[in-house]
Amino acid sequence: MLRTVPSAVSPTRRRPGQLLTQSDVGHVYEDHEEAERCGAALGDAPEQVRLDEIRPAGAARRAMMIPASIGAREESSHVATAQPAVKLTYEDYCAAPADNRYELLDGELIMVAAPNIKHESVRSLLGHHLSNFIIDHGLGKLFYAPCDVMLSESDVVQPDLLFVSREREHLLRDGQKVQGAPDLVIEIILSPSTADRDRGKKLALYGRHGVTEYWLVDPVAETIQIHRLQGEILVPTRTFGREETLRSALLVGLELRLDDIFSS
Repeated sequence: MLRTVPSAVSPTRRRPGQLLTQSDVGHVYEDHEEAERCGAALGDAPEQVRLDEIRPAGAARRAMMIPASIGAREESSHVATAQPAVKLTYEDYCAAPADNRYELLDGELIMVAAPNIKHESVRSLLGHHLSNFIIDHGLGKLFYAPCDVMLSESDVVQPDLLFVSREREHLLRDGQKVQGAPDLVIEIILSPSTADRDRGKKLALYGRHGVTEYWLVDPVAETIQIHRLQGEILVPTRTFGREETLRSALLVGLELRLDDIFSS
């Protein structure tokens, strides 16, 4: 079943005062599990979630419909073959409807499903402990999603937690987003589909742009896996379980008891 999402486009969603002249129709596809959480009516197979494609003023090159995939591409081959793929940019991302959260990965607009209670509980506790440590030691700033991190014109992400050190404070200068790679990015797994993205495309993306440490948190397994940058690749260094104390080469002196994080 095709679900139509209202086409309200808010010019103030990302950049106050941005003017739009027109919006056409496009498609965003979501996998079965994430679409079900977003309220899509589903049968035995994944189906489409239809959104408004955004076309900012002056972007005449986007006169065609722009498909952006979420999950498996083969779900909508009849659309994928109808129009050539066109990479979206940060300008397009800023004009996306305000009633949903999105990320932009290699020019593809991806709708981010709402987190569940376990996810938010872990994020709250982890953020609390990290924030206290960072503030007490004057190390920099910790941010929570939704906070835009612009890695390139076609890559804009919203990590669950991210840390920007005092040495990288220049990334915060425009006051709207983090423009470049944070020192630390933390992603909390929400579903099998987001796990694939966090361990695959995002892992490679963060390494390529210079994120120093990447923590992958699994609320179900109750583990945190730390990846450390080597060259342009984030390499797994250690996985900590619930009864262990996490220590980080980036945050020297941090001792994080994971029993305190997964106690909910």
